Amino acid sequence: MPPGAGIFYLIGLLIALPFALLRDIFRLARWCFRRRAQWRAVPLYPTKSHFRATAGAFGLVGLIGASLTGLIPFDTSFAVWVTAGIAGFCLLYLVVGVFGSRLAFDPMQIFWFGIVAVSCAGALLFFAGIV
Repeated sequence: MPPGAGIFYLIGLLIALPFALLRDIFRLARWCFRRRAQWRAVPLYPTKSHFRATAGAFGLVGLIGASLTGLIPFDTSFAVWVTAGIAGFCLLYLVVGVFGSRLAFDPMQIFWFGIVAVSCAGALLFFAGIV
């Protein structure tokens, strides 16, 4: 190697480095987009929707039976609100189970993300001393 050629070699490497990194970044981004597209392409299994519909219907029938036989004491407003909350969740499971396999996305995923968002907002308000 002639004298002074090492500096040109180093300059050439420094010029080529951003292009090599850019190529790797594009390759990583393409891999991530492919994985996301494959994840979106997976359909909901009908057995998952059938299980949700069955669990929702079973919960509603159980609540109706417990209410009619007097196993749930409705003398306090707390029992009424708890029963209404459980019935609402069972009804949500029933509806999502019936219509969930026809949709391109999982509706329960939106529900759980909403629950997490509301819980985080409540925790922020609670720990900030606002509530």
